[in-house]
Amino acid sequence: MADTAAQNGVSHRKRREALPGGASAAKKIKLEDPEPPEANPNTIEAVREKNKALEIDMKEKNRRISFLTKKCEALYRSRGVTGASFRCLRRQWLQLQDELLAATKTVDPSAVSDEASKEAWQAALDAVDSFGQVRVRADELTLNLPEWFLTVAKDAEEEEPDADVSLPSDEADDKVFIKTEELSRMEQEVYEQLKHRSDKTKELLQKLLAVVAGVAADKTKTIEYAHILHEKRAAVAETMSLKEQLQSCKTRIADLERDVEYKETERHRACRDYDRLSAYVKQRGDVNTDGVDADGIKTEQVTDREESRGKAESESSSTATVKQEELAKKEKEHAKIVGSLQENMRTLSKKVHQERQKIESMRRELEKYKALEVAWKNDEAALIQDNEEKIKQLRDEKEHGDEEYKKLLLKAKDIEHRMTEQWEKKITTIQAEMSKTKSQMDEVNLKNVSLREKISNTASHRDQLDLKLTEAKSELESARRENTNLKAQCEREKSRADRVQPSAENHEIQTLTEKITLLEKEKLELQQKYDALKQAEMKDAGEKLADALKRLSEIEAQLEKERQELLECRTDGEKLRTKIEDMKAASEASREENDALLLEIDTMSKEVDSMRHSRKKYVQQIDDKRSANKKLHTHLAREEHAKAQCFEELAAVRLQVSSLSTVHKHQKEFIESSKESLQAKDIELEKMKEYVKTIEAEREASDAEKRKLLRDAEVAKKICATAEKSQREQQLLQEKPKPCENCETYRKKVEDVERQLQHAKSTSSTGELTDLERFELRDLQKLVNCSVCQDRRKDVIITKCHHMFCKECIENNLKSRNRKCPTCKKMFGHDDVKSVWFT
Repeated sequence: MADTAAQNGVSHRKRREALPGGASAAKKIKLEDPEPPEANPNTIEAVREKNKALEIDMKEKNRRISFLTKKCEALYRSRGVTGASFRCLRRQWLQLQDELLAATKTVDPSAVSDEASKEAWQAALDAVDSFGQVRVRADELTLNLPEWFLTVAKDAEEEEPDADVSLPSDEADDKVFIKTEELSRMEQEVYEQLKHRSDKTKELLQKLLAVVAGVAADKTKTIEYAHILHEKRAAVAETMSLKEQLQSCKTRIADLERDVEYKETERHRACRDYDRLSAYVKQRGDVNTDGVDADGIKTEQVTDREESRGKAESESSSTATVKQEELAKKEKEHAKIVGSLQENMRTLSKKVHQERQKIESMRRELEKYKALEVAWKNDEAALIQDNEEKIKQLRDEKEHGDEEYKKLLLKAKDIEHRMTEQWEKKITTIQAEMSKTKSQMDEVNLKNVSLREKISNTASHRDQLDLKLTEAKSELESARRENTNLKAQCEREKSRADRVQPSAENHEIQTLTEKITLLEKEKLELQQKYDALKQAEMKDAGEKLADALKRLSEIEAQLEKERQELLECRTDGEKLRTKIEDMKAASEASREENDALLLEIDTMSKEVDSMRHSRKKYVQQIDDKRSANKKLHTHLAREEHAKAQCFEELAAVRLQVSSLSTVHKHQKEFIESSKESLQAKDIELEKMKEYVKTIEAEREASDAEKRKLLRDAEVAKKICATAEKSQREQQLLQEKPKPCENCETYRKKVEDVERQLQHAKSTSSTGELTDLERFELRDLQKLVNCSVCQDRRKDVIITKCHHMFCKECIENNLKSRNRKCPTCKKMFGHDDVKSVWFT
């Protein structure tokens, strides 16, 4: 600043020497002009000054924003405390309503009330209509406004704001404050709930008062109900006061927002005026300095002239001197005003330069942040693409596994269907057998029951008299015991009833005691009769026992009735106890809630004290932020650990999928190999069929030739036989022996046997089998051969599921760690495999 001042002084001297005295007067600035000339905004100096001004504004705005955030945090805390108190009051109100519901259930309408109690209840009935109305004045509501608003409001009242004054923007207010729509919804919901509850409570109170109007004038009950109504009204009044405070806060906040908008517009106007003045002053700064120097020269010249004139014309008139002095005074005042303006312009230029530097740094930081955001977005997009690709791969693998799982489920369903059909057949057969056995057992049981009834009837007739006597004795003893117990219980009930309701229950206890005395008298009469019955047992035992039993039954009925009355008395006493306990619990709950309210008030006072010690809290907030950062770091570490676990799980899933894929590949290979083997076997079958056809054709031809030869042989044999017969007949005729019938029969049998042998030999030589025999052979081969390879014999059995296979197939499965049965998929080990031999 000193260098600039020196340079300005040198330039002023040069201009003073160069310019004449008359030219300086024409270059004076007329600051009183209403419309000053506009500055050129495209120069480097103007841009720098604007940047400085913007930096200063940004700093001021940041300062104001931080102040506003702190104040808004305090307001939000106070609002949270008020909300908590409102919830507590609402909870108390609902609890009072529940207590009123319990009171309506426990009212006894059998007693009669006094005139004083009637008047009290009539007053309560009249007060029901005014229940829930607002009883708080609007003047009692206060609002703790922030300090910055009060200071700004005072300055605005005293004078208009300068260019340096800057207020917070509307964006900060929009971020900090809650919207009015949300507040209105919350208030509407609360208002609807309160209205619904108040209507219910009015109905309940009307019912309660209508019922209690005829109840005995228990002063304790009236006092308790009045106390409950008073507490409820206080709670409702507090809720309504809180609602009015909320509405007043809303209105005050709206007024504050309007004032802030107005101040912001004034600030913008002042900034514009300031920019224009700075540009104008910078443009005309040289002219101002020249004008000031010219004024100083003029003042010096004027003083020299005055001195010379004072020496030469001391004797002149006094009027000229006075005019000259006035002119000199005006010129001095004008010089002072110009100097003050120059100083103000210098300070303003310094501030503008600082603000511009700050704005440039902020712009650089913004550019850095933008570059970081772009890089972060690119990284995020790349990560999203990688994750999407991985997710697609996993989905495809999952779909493939689901398809395989569905196939396995279909196979399992088929097997289950077959097994269920087999077991259903077996179960039906077993059920039929069980039904037959049950029917047989029922018949036997019926016979046994009939026999037992006959036996019991014969024994019961003998023991009836003895049993009736023993029962009568036992019942008398039990009646004595019960009477003693009843006396003890009556004494206890008397002592308890004296504590709770001595006036209402004494009458009942007296009636019970009278009944007990009557019962005792009846008991004595029964004892006398029982003694008389003992004496007359040998005479008319049957009739007297019947009368005694009837009398005992009547006495038992009376005793049961009295027991029921005693039980009712006990239940009434227990109800009274429960009522007293409920009222005690309600009073304790109300005390606890009052204590809670007092604690909340204490917390409010402590928070007000803590606001005064804000510096300590700022340090604590910094520590909390550090701890929060540490927590975030730990959370990030946990997330990374969870991410690693997810990757491990993905790896495990991929291993499972790979194992499933290998299994699927093996299955495909096995299916393809089985298909190839089936195709080869089909080809072999076709070849065998062709070979069989050729063999059958050759066999048919050979059969035809064989038949021809057999026919020729038979013809030759017949010819030979006829020739032999003729020869034998001739010999027999010549010899004339006696004919033998046995020989002829045996000879015929031998011929038939020979024919059968020839036929069997002919069939065995051809080797033909029927279709049924072939089917049976195939079934037997399937039973004997292994179901896996279908080539080797079954050598081994699995003891867990009792399925048989060949030894080679089981050993291959154990080597490949496939320890599941090929048919039922049940797990087995080396020890479960045993060898089998067919005998």
